[in-house]
Order: sequence, then structure tokens, then C-alpha cells
Amino acid sequence: MNKILCLLTILTLTTCIGGEKDTEKVSSNKKFVRVATNIRENTFSSDSLVKFFELINQKTGDKFQFQIFYNGQLGEQKETFELIRVDALDMTWINSAVIESAIPEFGAFNLPYFLVSDKQVEQAYSSDKLNNFLTELAAPFDVVPLALFDNTSRSFLGRKPYLTPADLKGEKIRIQQSPIYVDIVQRLGGNPIPISFSEVFTALQQKVVDGAEGGQGTMASQRYGEVVKHYTYTYTTRPVNVLLSSKTFYNSLTEEEKKAIVEARNEVITNFHYQNFLKSEAKLIEDAKDLGVQYHETDIEPFRKILAPMLTEWAENDQKRKELLEIVASFEDKNQ
Repeated sequence: MNKILCLLTILTLTTCIGGEKDTEKVSSNKKFVRVATNIRENTFSSDSLVKFFELINQKTGDKFQFQIFYNGQLGEQKETFELIRVDALDMTWINSAVIESAIPEFGAFNLPYFLVSDKQVEQAYSSDKLNNFLTELAAPFDVVPLALFDNTSRSFLGRKPYLTPADLKGEKIRIQQSPIYVDIVQRLGGNPIPISFSEVFTALQQKVVDGAEGGQGTMASQRYGEVVKHYTYTYTTRPVNVLLSSKTFYNSLTEEEKKAIVEARNEVITNFHYQNFLKSEAKLIEDAKDLGVQYHETDIEPFRKILAPMLTEWAENDQKRKELLEIVASFEDKNQ
């Protein structure tokens, strides 16, 4: 709570200073929007965020000025989630693993081998049916999901290859702070260690953990490849990054502005986000290999077999969870 109060003070000062400094830039017709994220600037994720905002302004006649606080400047994701709930922020970019702790239904996006094909993800994330359902789930928490951004598949990285579930036995594996990720690693025989994103490199470096689950590009983008040299493609999960707004901010928008957000969301998802990811990851993999990182393919069926019961168990006796799984499954790519 004390940390939240400190962040509120910083935000107040930043807003005042920013307002004074940008007086000429921000006219009375522009809405000033404060956005917090833990992602770094000039990454494929930040590129998608910026593109999304550019499209909104194109469609609304440049009605908004977005101020993005990158790299966790305003706190970890759990903290910025609380900040938008009290209207200290307008928007924040949060991983589904973090949202799960507050809105358990969002845990669907953390389930193993749930979202598989690129086509399924594109269709689901751009659909009104799924986005409207998530908006209903989030409403009691005074937040509104504006857009879903594919976080791509996550596998295991470490000091050795994890080619079979047996290789994970007894290994201390850093996970996101999510009950589902705890369950995944425990079922595979590992010892899950929840650690915040900003502390993962140090935890690997100091051998607090033996490995972690994460995206392939993090071996270079987060410099994990400097301290561990193996990345094994288990494709275990494919979580989502959610751009949330405060309920107050969303309710201040006109119908035209809300429509522009939906159109911009769909354009980014279908025409930009994944294509930009492919370009970015190709470069990051080459950079990681220059650090001595080895990428390993393996048979994922033993992993899938162990983790398969989690989907039915997660939705058992819960109608909302079942409905969410059915909505996403309705977009299944029949060619996969």
C-alpha cells in the first residue's frame, strides 16, 4: 500500500510537470492519456502499442496525446493494475498471468497448449464476441480490456536443455506469478519460483533459479543468454498481453472514439503485430546465438500428455470458465 501511495505521488508530479511542459502541444481538444507498461521501448511489443495509438489518432482526427511510461517506471504490473482501478492511470499493459490473480477467468490464456495456431489467435483476439465477454468479466473491477496482444509461445530456458519432463525434475524454474504456472511446473516435476519480471536476470545470474519459462527472444532482449545457454521449444503456453483502461477513462470516450479503438485494435492484430514479431524475433535469435545460446527442438507430446487434464479441471463446475473456453475454441484453425 505504501508503494502504491508513492507511485500516486510520482504520477501527480509527473502529470503536473508534463502538463506545464507540453502546454503548446496539448490543446483543449486533446485528451491526455497516461499509459504504464513494463516493456522496453523499441521492441516488437512497444511497436504494436505505439501503432495502436497512432491508428486511434488517425481515426479520431488526432484527439489524443498518449504518454507512455516504459520499463516499469511506475511499478510492476500488479501495481499499475491497482493504479488504473483508482484512476491514477488511464491505461496499463498487463500480462494475463498477472490479471489472473485478480480476475481468475483470464487464467484461460495461461493454460498449457490452449492457444495453438496463429490463425486461431488472430481470429479470437479481433472478435467482438471474445472481447465483449472479457469486458463483462472485468467490469466489477472497474477496468476495461481495450485490446489483446499475442505474447507468442513460451518455453523453457536454462543451464541445460529440457528435452523431456524428466529433465525438469527438481529444477528451480522461475515462473510468472500465476497459480496456473505453478501447477504447470509442478506437474512437470519442477520447483516453481514466482519472481517479478524485472528480477529474472539477477535470479538466473545468481543461481537463485536454474531456469525459467519465457519467450525465445528474451535470451537476447533481456540478456538471459549471457548467463544461461539453452532454450528448449516446448511451446507450453501462449499468454496474452492485455491493454486495460480505467472504467472512468473509457466512459469519458464518445461512441466515435470507442469505435476507433475497436477498428485500430483489429488492424494492429491482423496487419501488424505478428508480422512485426517475426522480424524482431529473427534478429533476436541471431543475437542470442552470438551469445552462445543453443535452441533445441524436442517432442512436445510427453509434455502435452502430462498437462492435458489442466484444461478440463480448470473449467470444471464453473460456467463462466467453460463459456470462455468454448468461445476461444470456436475459432480453432481446422487446418492445424
